[in-house]
Amino acid sequence: MHRANPCCWSIGVMVLSLVGCATAAPPQTQKVQTVNLSGDVKLEPKTYTNTQFVIKQSNTHLDCQNALIDGGGVVLTGLRIVSDGSAPLNNVTVKNCRFRNFDTSGIRIYFQGNDTVKLQYSMEERYRLAPQQVKITNVVIEDTAKSGLYVDDYVQDVVLDGLTVRRAGGTGVYLEHHSRRTTIQNSTFEQNGFRDGGKPVREAIAIDSSMYNTIRNNVFRANAKGGVFLYKNCGERFSTGKAVLRTYEASFNLIENNRFIDMPTGVWLASRQSKKLDKWDCGDTPLDDTGTYFQDYARNNTVQGNTFCNIAKPVIIEDNDNKIVRNRYANAKQTFAEITHPPRAKVLGQKVTGTVLEANTEDAGSCRMQ
Repeated sequence: MHRANPCCWSIGVMVLSLVGCATAAPPQTQKVQTVNLSGDVKLEPKTYTNTQFVIKQSNTHLDCQNALIDGGGVVLTGLRIVSDGSAPLNNVTVKNCRFRNFDTSGIRIYFQGNDTVKLQYSMEERYRLAPQQVKITNVVIEDTAKSGLYVDDYVQDVVLDGLTVRRAGGTGVYLEHHSRRTTIQNSTFEQNGFRDGGKPVREAIAIDSSMYNTIRNNVFRANAKGGVFLYKNCGERFSTGKAVLRTYEASFNLIENNRFIDMPTGVWLASRQSKKLDKWDCGDTPLDDTGTYFQDYARNNTVQGNTFCNIAKPVIIEDNDNKIVRNRYANAKQTFAEITHPPRAKVLGQKVTGTVLEANTEDAGSCRMQ
């Protein structure tokens, strides 16, 4: 990348506008530069600092050529793939990039505006305008303060292939409400979810009121809380006026042929069901008079062909009609699949039903090569 003038950058044969050459930044940092990308773009294979990249145009294809984009702990996000609502955004590819030290995420894919603003559009229109058909390949994201990669609401048909996320302070990947059909494959998630000097706070992948996703052929190793958690958010911080209630469940997802290594939990279906949420300012109707517990929904999911090595609780099931088949495990501290009933059974008199558990086997040999 060659500096052409204070508001123009040249990358290969392309000239890119630099929007807001002097955006606000903390006093101890230099000014953050925002570079808009469109068309076919190649970065020079070097280190970029105090820079964030933005894709707002369809048919944009970015090859970082192994460039390192370093946020220095002060730039919020390394790459934003964002629709402003004026037109659909689709057919975007990103490959061969390294993101490090961002104050929120390495990559965020989203439809601009808070949740309540988007309610002015019909559901069909929200899906039409949000980013879709985004493919991210061979990308490394390390040392972000929050989620490594964020797939926001109404985003659909994202493929994350060959992704590596390490040491994110939050989840490695977050699939937000009403997103759908994200595929995460051939990827590695290591040591994510630790914050404030090593406090375990999150899992590697959160599927929050998101449906029809596929998680396959990945490795999950030493993440703070576990591997993949599926749940329906209770409408947190509802009184702020910026949150909306979820109408999607965390259902019809496929989790197959992954390896889960050295974590408390592998897969947790309806992970918010037994969680005390009385201080979360939930908008949903509580199950009990104290407002402590809320109905969680994670149904019709399939967990199959996975290997769980040194996972204390490989699979936890807290909702109905899930299928757990042909998995292998070794060194589980308790039973392979834990089907929990309280507090739902206590408050509503409804136990977890419809679970299919078949051909799950203890196999120490499957974990010898981790």
